[in-house]
Amino acid sequence: MLDILMPYTSHKWKDFFIHIATISVGLLIAIGLEQSVEALHHVHERHVLIEDFHAECRNNLKLIAVDIASLKSARDWDIAAVKTLNAAPVINGHITVVFPKLDHLPGVVTPSRAVWSVAKASGKVARLPENLAEVYDRVDYEGEEFSIANNKTNDEALTRFTMAAGSPPIMSGTTLHLTIAQRDQLVDTLAAIRSNLDNMCSWLASWQGASQAVLDGVVNREAMDDYVQRAHDALQSGND
Repeated sequence: MLDILMPYTSHKWKDFFIHIATISVGLLIAIGLEQSVEALHHVHERHVLIEDFHAECRNNLKLIAVDIASLKSARDWDIAAVKTLNAAPVINGHITVVFPKLDHLPGVVTPSRAVWSVAKASGKVARLPENLAEVYDRVDYEGEEFSIANNKTNDEALTRFTMAAGSPPIMSGTTLHLTIAQRDQLVDTLAAIRSNLDNMCSWLASWQGASQAVLDGVVNREAMDDYVQRAHDALQSGND
């Protein structure tokens, strides 16, 4: 027969606490590693979001420049058309006018707002510091306002007028025979269209300035004002 000696109770408690401590340390290390991996993942998502937003801004600046040129061309034609209408002599209560031809009908390609929309939907906006999120949100705001203005186009009003007057689209350089009432109606329609074109150009300029501010590294919303103002000044000087 062999006698089995039981360990002292103090040793049992010591081993128990060592075991618990080992498990606790292991859990803390595991949690720390998990949090570190998650933090690195968030940093990566932030960098990707910033890079994607910058790329979108760069591409949008090209589209905005094209859109502004197209809208200004349409605006210049509008002004020339109104001058033609007002200068036409009235003969027996009618006028005959030949409108200038607009070589390229205005076509607006709406710049993208996809990056910020996806970031908000996915919750990745939270990866950005608050000040930078405010900067990006202002860029998106300017884009949204342009989209609203773009949806208020008066092209339908002009189409209804040309159909009622029994003439082809007046931008094609057609000859119109109009009554005084029709002339006044067309002048009002063109004035409404020009106002909308000015509004669209204005929001495009704001979008342009805000986008350039992002690319130049502006990190607070207030500092964007100078960029937006310069874009509006450039737009105004081009209209003079």
